[in-house]
Amino acid sequence: MSELDINALIGEVAKTHGVRLGKDDPIFAALTLNKAVLERYVADIDKRLEESARITAEEHVRAREAAKDIAERIINEGAAFVAKEIEQAAAAVKKEAGRGVSEDGDGGKKEGTRDGSLLLLTCLNTVMIAALAVAVMIR
Repeated sequence: MSELDINALIGEVAKTHGVRLGKDDPIFAALTLNKAVLERYVADIDKRLEESARITAEEHVRAREAAKDIAERIINEGAAFVAKEIEQAAAAVKKEAGRGVSEDGDGGKKEGTRDGSLLLLTCLNTVMIAALAVAVMIR
């Protein structure tokens, strides 16, 4: 302990307890020993805190990577679902477009333009909604 610390402690003990200590009092040897033990405990606690911080940082990285993998899987599965829905919608449009074609009186083919147009608009809307859904999922 420094000279100033000892003098301050001697003054504090005298003021609080009315006991006069000398600089060579054995209590200061005990205080020095106490200080050394406390410094070791503090060093050990610092070491444990640093290790804990390192482990926490590593776990954070692992959790972030796991979340990234899960998000990627969700996006890919969502995109696959949307692609399947688009394929089914396109197949339905082809099927309905085939139904919209009929024979006219002269033996030629005449398209059912109103039904075909509505079906085409419905298909385009479905494709646009699906594309927007994929775009939202990718962001």
